[in-house]
Amino acid sequence: MGCDSELGIATHYVPQPALAGLVEAIKNLENPTLPRLASLITQHSEPAPAHPSTLPSEASSYSSKSNPDALSPICGSVRKLLDQAFSQSTVAKIYKVLNEAIEEDKGVWDDRAKQWARDQIKTMDTRSPTGMKIALGNYKQAKKYKDLRVQLNNDLAMCAAFLVGSRLPGFVWDLFISRLKLILGTFDHLRARQQTTWSTRSSTS
Repeated sequence: MGCDSELGIATHYVPQPALAGLVEAIKNLENPTLPRLASLITQHSEPAPAHPSTLPSEASSYSSKSNPDALSPICGSVRKLLDQAFSQSTVAKIYKVLNEAIEEDKGVWDDRAKQWARDQIKTMDTRSPTGMKIALGNYKQAKKYKDLRVQLNNDLAMCAAFLVGSRLPGFVWDLFISRLKLILGTFDHLRARQQTTWSTRSSTS
């Protein structure tokens, strides 16, 4: 997608019309390996659209569900401000950077960046201060571990700790535990299936 390419998330740019063909090609790929999958994706990809020298001022000109290949709104000055603000170590420091961007009058930030900062503060003001601090800490922890199962266990442990403090009714606990078992069971099943698939392919190759 254009947005993912702009943000540096994607390794390949595949236009929306080509996605269906890529998915079908992956389904029909025999003995898939990472190099073969990468080659297949490359065959369906193309250079990402060039970054315009002048960014559009209308919101409709940026990527959305109806126009996914358009330029990401998180680009240019907005992207720089995002990186500067949300790389801070605390929620208070994030607020500080955003407010300073809005109030500065030396031309450091353009109107797009300032409006984006206002939007972020407006959204953050509707959130629980404690919740934001916990979410930020959780994000840092996930970035440190880079392990899905470890992070899922940490998330569930944290969630359980909050639920204990809230003294929820028994039926809510039963629902939570059943969902927890379903999530962990599904995760273990998918991981075991993946390991079995790769083991079988290795033994037959």
